[in-house]
Amino acid sequence: MRKISTLTIFSFLPTFCFAQYWGGNATEENFEQSSLLFKSHYLNTFGVYNFKDVAVGFVDEPFLNLYLNPANLPSFQDKKTYFYLDFRGDRTEPKVVSSYNYYAYDSFAPVYDPRWYTETRTEPEPIFSLGVLTYPFSEKLLLGGTYQIVHKNESFYQVPNWIYRYQYGYDNFGSEIKGNDAVPIIDRSYGEDELTTKAHLFSFFTGYKLTDKINLGISLNRTVHSREGGYVSSQRNEYSSNPQDTWIYYSNQEKNQDYDHYDFNGGFEYFFSESSKAGLKLGYLKGKAEQTYTSLDSSFYKQNEPNVSDEWNYSLGNSSTKQTWNHDGKTYYGSIDFRKQLDEKKNFSGYYRFTNQKVDLQNSTAINDTSYYSNRYYSSYDSTYYNYLSYNSTLDNRNGNGTRKDKVHELAANLQFAVTEKVSVTAGIYVKKNVSEIVSSEPVFAKRSSYNNYWYNGNNPYFYSTLEDKTLEWSYKIDELSLQVPVFLNYKVNDYFSATLGVNRVLTSSEVKNETIAYFKTRKTNENGVEKTETNFGERYKEPTRNLTNNHTNFITNFEASVTPDFKISLLLEPEFENEFRVAQWWLSFKTKF
Repeated sequence: MRKISTLTIFSFLPTFCFAQYWGGNATEENFEQSSLLFKSHYLNTFGVYNFKDVAVGFVDEPFLNLYLNPANLPSFQDKKTYFYLDFRGDRTEPKVVSSYNYYAYDSFAPVYDPRWYTETRTEPEPIFSLGVLTYPFSEKLLLGGTYQIVHKNESFYQVPNWIYRYQYGYDNFGSEIKGNDAVPIIDRSYGEDELTTKAHLFSFFTGYKLTDKINLGISLNRTVHSREGGYVSSQRNEYSSNPQDTWIYYSNQEKNQDYDHYDFNGGFEYFFSESSKAGLKLGYLKGKAEQTYTSLDSSFYKQNEPNVSDEWNYSLGNSSTKQTWNHDGKTYYGSIDFRKQLDEKKNFSGYYRFTNQKVDLQNSTAINDTSYYSNRYYSSYDSTYYNYLSYNSTLDNRNGNGTRKDKVHELAANLQFAVTEKVSVTAGIYVKKNVSEIVSSEPVFAKRSSYNNYWYNGNNPYFYSTLEDKTLEWSYKIDELSLQVPVFLNYKVNDYFSATLGVNRVLTSSEVKNETIAYFKTRKTNENGVEKTETNFGERYKEPTRNLTNNHTNFITNFEASVTPDFKISLLLEPEFENEFRVAQWWLSFKTKF
């Protein structure tokens, strides 16, 4: 039993002292691109997950029309003020991937979608959304604003493209540690696993009816967003009652992201006649995103006294990683829109929007890791003492910069027509083309070394080290095309109740290119005293071009009850049939005029 116990401990403990290093990954690959970053915010009153892109211009609603063009002044008939409030059920699925969970003992990197850099994940839905529009003095001057608050706690998750992390069972050169077998452990531990997202979203409107043919409007938007959280695991295990037989392990990971932007736009609208109009909108957005990630790992194990006891297991380990990102971006955008009443039963509308974005990127990484392990045990099988000694170290320092450029074209056309007095249909087409490019340059100084010695009838030492002075040039490009065809059937049951059934056919295709070139000034290696030096050369890490498609059909239902002609309650439901029937998302909204 003594032999089995010692062998088991010997095989298990080294796995807590080593890590995995991906020296060809750029720091910028770890940045989390949120759906809020450097994008215009607006109160999308029909923005459930699979319909939010087509809602603007497709659904005739005051806040959607004001986002399309701030000069698009709504009419409240004989009322002066319009009030909107909604509560939303959250849909937590990110756009591209389902989740990146943190697994303390995961040995492999999760498979990630190459579109990950375009948008890591969507943000949680607001706790509530509030909007007010009013004509305080006359029918010519409109004032208004919206406010939304986001607050959600969830589990900590880890991004997929790390540079360095513990990969249990492997050293920092990717070699598997001998005897990596499982062992039963009695844990006495405490920890933390949480992530908190907060955001405040504001917008302000003012519009003025200059003449019977000309409307003017401006809008100012402000977004403040943060995400912070950590994963902590602290454990102490005891294999026996002996105070020397102890193991202490501590791991702490934290990440923080802060973002804010100002978004200003102005609009102009011209009426050619009572049945046709056109508008122009121009805008500018400036934002800044800061993100940090830190990881601290330490371990200590001691069973008996090294070089004193007859047998012993002894290990020490300490690792730290710190990364920072600073993104400073500007976005220019403009759109033209039109609306034409073809006859008493038909309305035709559409718009074209162009967005040009440039974000300056800066980042840094500092990695430092050292570990030591020694072991001696006696084998009664061959009456021999076996010894093992190893130590490893990793040092990686880098500072990078680059740019991210996005060009987005959006085109939409919609036709609304009345079938009967109670039934109307709205059909449309929405096309979006997005070309996103990321280019970064990252000087790197990295040094790794590993020493192992396993002996019983003599020494068998092995030493290997490498020193790299290089620059990583990372380039990423995605060319994405989306086609959506929404159709809504509206049925008015009576003066108090109406229902809408909607369907949206979505087809997307993406071409993704991802390449990293390492330009080496110097690479020095030492293998058991044999040194080798290479200078002025390059290595290319190129992923194959990926062509991805995604086709799906989504449904939506909206039930609206008119308590009075000026007070309405709506329940918006999005069912899902992929695996089993469920309500994927719901909204409850209240609208009133007074």
